[in-house]
Amino acid sequence: MLTFLIEKYDTLHKDFELLEPIPLLKSLMSNHQMKAIDLVHLLQVSPGLVSVMLNYHKGVSKEVIQQLTAYFKVSLEAFNREYKLIVPENAL
Repeated sequence: MLTFLIEKYDTLHKDFELLEPIPLLKSLMSNHQMKAIDLVHLLQVSPGLVSVMLNYHKGVSKEVIQQLTAYFKVSLEAFNREYKLIVPENAL
């Protein structure tokens, strides 16, 4: 029984780590019943910064990655990957 539970736990956590950083963050926030404002308080950043990160307009900094991995208890590699950012049309 213990082996089964460990394997199930490993499978669930590996699936999390296969996600890109932003979908992973949104999933973890959902699991912890967090809203963007909660992330603002956790990271001690502005609501605008959280908004641009969650909407793919700005990458996640190393400092934020460290805070997220410590809070959500996931590996650094889960958030420290490349992903495509969206450049707003008015920024061109």
